[in-house]
Amino acid sequence: MSTTDKPKTSFRTKNLNEAAFIWSQDGVDLKNVQGKQGRGTTIYFHFDVEMSEEELTKILIDYANGKTLVEPLAFCESLRKLRDALHGGLQHHRKSK
Repeated sequence: MSTTDKPKTSFRTKNLNEAAFIWSQDGVDLKNVQGKQGRGTTIYFHFDVEMSEEELTKILIDYANGKTLVEPLAFCESLRKLRDALHGGLQHHRKSK
């Protein structure tokens, strides 16, 4: 692996705000949004993250403890895109029933 190659880590969350925070980071791609049936539908956001598991864990802990910052505009834009993806997925699910 060259010095420019970064490890890829898969990450999933069902927390919309956490998903928006992660997606606001550099090198993060939304892989998919997936629902899981149970006592209702739980939505999971799946990401490919260009950082090691240790780096990812550190920023998630910092996020949970309020020790990390993200540009508000980037966060709001990520949140809007996630809501649009959720809305589109729900519309598609209703039409297929």
